[in-house]
Amino acid sequence: MPRRFSARLAMTIGVALAVGACGRTAARIADCTDSSCASADAGEAGAPAPSSGGSAHAGSAGTGTSVSGTSAGGTDAGGMPDAGGSAQGGANDSPVVWSCLGGLGHRACYLDTIYTCGPDLSHQSVELCAGTCTAGESPACVPPGCGDWKVEDGEECDDGNTLDADTCTAECKIGRCGDGLPANASGFPDACDDGNTVETDACTNACEPARCGDGLIWEGHEFKDTGYVSKLDSCGVTCRDSYEPATRVVALDIAEHNSCALLDNGSIKCWGWGEHGQLGICSLDNVGDAPGEASPDLPPVDLGGKRATKVTVGLQHSCAILEDGSVKCWGGNSSGELGQGDYYYRAFPTELGDALPAVQLGGGHTALAIDGGYQSTCALLDDHQLKCWGLNSQGQLGIGDKRWRGGKPDDMGDALPEIDLGSGRSVESMDAGIGGFVCAVLDNGTLKCWGRNEDGELGLGDTENRGEKAGEMGDALPAVDLGSGRKALAVAVGGSHACALLDQGQVKCWGTSESGALGLGGVTSRGSLPSEMGDQLPAVDLGTGRTAVAIAAGDEGTCALLDNATLKCWGLNDGALGLGDTRARGAMPGEMGDQLPALDLGTGVKVASVHIGYSFRCALTGSGRIKCWGLNSIGQLGRNDPVFDPGPFGDSPGEMGDALPFLTLF
Repeated sequence: MPRRFSARLAMTIGVALAVGACGRTAARIADCTDSSCASADAGEAGAPAPSSGGSAHAGSAGTGTSVSGTSAGGTDAGGMPDAGGSAQGGANDSPVVWSCLGGLGHRACYLDTIYTCGPDLSHQSVELCAGTCTAGESPACVPPGCGDWKVEDGEECDDGNTLDADTCTAECKIGRCGDGLPANASGFPDACDDGNTVETDACTNACEPARCGDGLIWEGHEFKDTGYVSKLDSCGVTCRDSYEPATRVVALDIAEHNSCALLDNGSIKCWGWGEHGQLGICSLDNVGDAPGEASPDLPPVDLGGKRATKVTVGLQHSCAILEDGSVKCWGGNSSGELGQGDYYYRAFPTELGDALPAVQLGGGHTALAIDGGYQSTCALLDDHQLKCWGLNSQGQLGIGDKRWRGGKPDDMGDALPEIDLGSGRSVESMDAGIGGFVCAVLDNGTLKCWGRNEDGELGLGDTENRGEKAGEMGDALPAVDLGSGRKALAVAVGGSHACALLDQGQVKCWGTSESGALGLGGVTSRGSLPSEMGDQLPAVDLGTGRTAVAIAAGDEGTCALLDNATLKCWGLNDGALGLGDTRARGAMPGEMGDQLPALDLGTGVKVASVHIGYSFRCALTGSGRIKCWGLNSIGQLGRNDPVFDPGPFGDSPGEMGDALPFLTLF
């Protein structure tokens, strides 16, 4: 029996069964006969004293007034039986009056029963009410109704009140989702209840607020909801994504440990190392180091609803050119590489999308190309001039000093000067790399490089940095000597070396060659002495009759896409060369040319571009799909394996070719 009901009865009907002998009752019953008193007195010796609650059990004589809760319910503190209990007499088991203090004929209400005091205190008459009864001196039956503690016909429950906020509603129905009331059968209020079980509105059919990741599409707010809940849902863009379905990858860029792909619907998806927020998923988590992450469910970077046309990945940040020619960058910003006039990272929901300002390029300019480097960024503007911002410790911004740009409010826009690469010269293409130096192919086919030059990577025949002092740029900056009559079509910048694709399809590389990255069959660096460049610098042997159509350089490695759509890579190898072993290529005689195998990427696969990270590579195929191989310690390969495997892949036979999976980004 509920406590509040028991307390109410105790106060109302006065459960004071202080009966020892008949002559010692608290209020002597006038109609008590001598024989009944004698009988009661005779039994006193064997009867225990009543407890403070007042329940006196009969002794051996069995004639004392008693209340005994003999069923499972027992008695409560006031001497009344708990719900389910029963009242019994002494030896003759006759029902007793609950309270005879009012004398013969006294009536008392208990739950749905009115008891009447009999002449010998051991018998009673009982009136069972259809509903409950009222307490007081003249108890009476009350018609059945919700809130009377009694479950009657048409009721599912009755908790003695008419509240809607508990498990039983004001209409004595069990609370359930969809009834528009907070009550439910669990005893805890619904998180929401809009009075229906529609699964596509703000309150789901489980009475939970609609959210991204619940597998239900909230109409007017979500475009899709995969039901996949993980660190990838930090932005919520899994559900807000309004891009039409992608069918292919149109561009790819990778850095040391992470990659970004531009899809044909204008969205960007990134994976791998994410410690600085460079993946654009509104967190600092890696992506691809757990099953199901590098999959179609991988959310695109939130660009505020705009489509991207270019993407680049720096060491700790990423950038995109949008359809209107504006530039947005996100991730690490310790050197001002995001170009926001401060040093704050941009990584979380309130910092991306519409909240992420475009980089101020100045003069109303838009960007044609963008490249992220080692904590720096360079943009090729619509006038074919170049601006760079971020880290400038070695003159890599080409401004003639070593002051960083992009971290102060007055650094960007018109205040950021264009790089002077010579009178009347304009830029056709450039590569910032991750080595602290930048190279640009100019409109006349010459190549100029500036920034760090510790190993001759600028190709100027010395080891002096360029761009960190006044008077080092413009016409004073020499072009790289590529050989008599040779022009550059493209340039690739690695960690400490650079390579140029020449107008005849040849490839020439200079800088550090400790692991064979220059592809010259030795480990001697080139470019730090005048005699090492120009016609004295050999072209890389790509094989009989073979020329290159594209090149890529990374940290201690180089790749060339050949004219027959095959791919060859050389340099450091812990599986990144994709040759089924870990032996470096290009550092010893006899390792290049026809002796250097082309990579096997599978039946019928034609490579459109190749990209190099630290100890891993990725190829974008002509069909708009991606294959990656090498080290996978933090998910940089973007594999969607059932069980995460750190790799490397490509260091053992049988891991390349058709066995190497395509990425599943769409």
